[in-house]
Amino acid sequence: MDIPKTATFPARFDSLAAVGEFVTHAAEAAGLDARAVYAVQLAVEEAGANIIEHAYAGEGRGDIECTCMVNSNGLTVILRDYGRPFDPTSVPEPDLCSSLEDRKARWTGALPYPSVDGQSSFRVHTRFR
Repeated sequence: MDIPKTATFPARFDSLAAVGEFVTHAAEAAGLDARAVYAVQLAVEEAGANIIEHAYAGEGRGDIECTCMVNSNGLTVILRDYGRPFDPTSVPEPDLCSSLEDRKARWTGALPYPSVDGQSSFRVHTRFR
């Protein structure tokens, strides 16, 4: 599957299962084991929920475009939205020396990863072997 496969889903929480199914097929095609497939599903669900909540400020206000590519380097998943842009440099780094209780209120969920191409999408690069 060197050719990327892309599908577009409504930015709704009930669409995240379909996004997960789409990504699961790609992860299995990449030869990932069950634990790695679950990790990819979890990351995509979290990113999709963040798109709905933060980029679109609610359900049904746009689409989530999901692209999966399997090649010799592994699996690449790209989620793209056309909502409100986010500048990850505007958020202060977490204080890793503070207690978990102090961090919990501010740093729940996944941290954003800026895209390498400078667009307003985010990419999580994880290599499973």
